[in-house]
Amino acid sequence: MMQLPLLLAVALQAEPLPLPAHTDIPEGYSTVICPDRSAAERMLTDFYAVAPAPRNHTHIIPLFFEGLEATGCVQGGPLKVGTITIETVLMRRSFDKADGPEQVIAFEGVNGEGVSLVGIVDETGNNAFPRSPLERWLQNHADGDMLAVPVGGGYEPPTYICPSLAAANASVAAIPNYETEDADEFIATTAFETALAANGCSRTEGRYRITALGEDGVILCGYECAAVWTALEAETTGGETVGLIYEASLM
Repeated sequence: MMQLPLLLAVALQAEPLPLPAHTDIPEGYSTVICPDRSAAERMLTDFYAVAPAPRNHTHIIPLFFEGLEATGCVQGGPLKVGTITIETVLMRRSFDKADGPEQVIAFEGVNGEGVSLVGIVDETGNNAFPRSPLERWLQNHADGDMLAVPVGGGYEPPTYICPSLAAANASVAAIPNYETEDADEFIATTAFETALAANGCSRTEGRYRITALGEDGVILCGYECAAVWTALEAETTGGETVGLIYEASLM
């Protein structure tokens, strides 16, 4: 008859590994697909490694491709269709990279067509991967969901505060379409400034929590130069809901 301590040890070994914060892998996120569980576990155990610091910015690429050939795993492949759903974590490894620790998991799951598969994914990167237009905007412009106005040093275009997202959207909508004859910078800027005044918008600074993404308006300002004015819904530090208009070009 099995003794209690041994029963407890068996139970602990059977405890499933915790799922990642995001169990969905978007179609555009890099994923390795393997023939079976043993191939995935071997690939992650033997062929994932990073160079010692200070060259630990990425995985050792020749070793990784050697592993693909040895295990039959592939980057992407015919089973990587639609959003993959992680159902079970088979194993988890942590790597010390220059920009911080990275967790990589081998997992079992299904693809967007419901077909079962086994794969490997960068858990840390997948958790941080933006899944909506708002998340993508925040990743490019904000610190988490907080926007600091003005941002950085040097020249910064003004940011405008409006009574609501509707007022911010209306102001941005007044900017002529940049593909039309009214795309002249002076005409577009005048139309925008008139709409700002009409909708009760004024210059602002400070910190705001961004809660929703509104419309964009583009004012051409020269060769390969464009100001992208984006309407946002935000909360002030006092909890008031307002609209913002932020110049969001990345150039």
